[in-house]
Amino acid sequence: MRLPIPVTGVAGVGGVVYVAVSGEASCKVSVLRGNDLDEVITLQGSPCLIPWGSREGLLVSSGNTLYLVSGGEFRPVLRARPGNWFWHGVEAQGRAFIQEYGEPPTDIYVSEDLVGFIRVASNKDVDPFSRHFHYVAFDGGAGLLVVTLGDGNVVRVAVSQDHGYSWKPLYKGP
Repeated sequence: MRLPIPVTGVAGVGGVVYVAVSGEASCKVSVLRGNDLDEVITLQGSPCLIPWGSREGLLVSSGNTLYLVSGGEFRPVLRARPGNWFWHGVEAQGRAFIQEYGEPPTDIYVSEDLVGFIRVASNKDVDPFSRHFHYVAFDGGAGLLVVTLGDGNVVRVAVSQDHGYSWKPLYKGP
């Protein structure tokens, strides 16, 4: 199936597929039902991304604001620097980690309730020459939070054993 719309994000949560669509200055999140999209919410801001979702709710990035969408309602829970947005997220040991993307410095934030977020690290803390974070993941077997960084810096992958408060380079290279 081909959707003739500017889809900018997709998240599968509990058997439901959510679709993010960016407009000029808008963010629409819908549920995919067969060949149709049923709109859930419209927010102001672009780009429109779904960095993380669980049965408790979706975290939707609209412009530089991160919203918690749950039970048909939404509320802002975090703001990035102007011009930046929230790109990726991961759950790790009962916590949600969200990664900011854009102009430096960018940050990693953590929440235990999807409402209150705490900054745990900046890309400059991990590698002072990095431009921004590219991705955040969790290695459950090793218990490591993993980030990738760029652009034009030495540290490309770093790991944390303490939920993002300290970092060790894992891979350095071009």
